[in-house]
Amino acid sequence: MDHVEVPQLLGLLAAVLGIAKLLGAAAKWIGQPAVLGELLAGVLLGTSIAGLVNPDSQILHVLAELGVVILLFEIGLETDLRKLLQVGGTSAVVAIVGVALPASRSAADSATATSSPSWLVRRSQPPA
Repeated sequence: MDHVEVPQLLGLLAAVLGIAKLLGAAAKWIGQPAVLGELLAGVLLGTSIAGLVNPDSQILHVLAELGVVILLFEIGLETDLRKLLQVGGTSAVVAIVGVALPASRSAADSATATSSPSWLVRRSQPPA
């Protein structure tokens, strides 16, 4: 893990926040949610493209976790419980089917399998 100096961290945060804000505004300008542009900024700055942000940095990991907590808190503040209760039955059915259908398919596939996957087979002798 690399040691990050305070000016370097502040510069990195300013760059990340600035580019995220710019791409968020660009996304809104083309009629998309701002979060789409902000996510795109993360992909561009991360190890996928530019490699500006080191994912192994502990301080950035802590700040990212804090950002997720704040985001979820903000989403919770904007939730309208009346609207949520209006679609509760439909969303419950979708959630149950979304879990039950793949689980039942997986159970059926494993019940009809003729041989066990190699990672499930216990070896009688250790490999040489």
